[in-house]
Amino acid sequence: MSRIFQRLFLIFIAALALSSCGTMGGLSKVDNDPALVTGSVPANPNVNTAEVSDANTIRNAISAVDMSKASSVPFGWANRETGSAGTISKVSETSKDGAVCRNFETSRESYEGVALFHGAACIGADGQWFMQEFAQI
Repeated sequence: MSRIFQRLFLIFIAALALSSCGTMGGLSKVDNDPALVTGSVPANPNVNTAEVSDANTIRNAISAVDMSKASSVPFGWANRETGSAGTISKVSETSKDGAVCRNFETSRESYEGVALFHGAACIGADGQWFMQEFAQI
């Protein structure tokens, strides 16, 4: 019987010692550490990443258009990353202040539904294409 009492007493002492570790000083001594930053919250939670990815796919398709055929022939695009697809139509090319832009309309069939967009892809000073405008109609 005394052995059981000794074990219970040791368990009680251990539990008492462990519980005091958590309460010594409390949380009032914990300082804010600016080095601890989480990356789980996106910089702009309103950005639709699938739409951005699709816009990049459309930009790439627009940059490869043969402008001698573009105004009369609609053509398709598909984004394997998002599963979205659509048809680009009404492509026209403009030049303003030496900058070449291609205006277009496209459908976008995605998990969110079907929508129609208009946009403009332009060549930057560095020779790279960028999406100047991409908005749902």
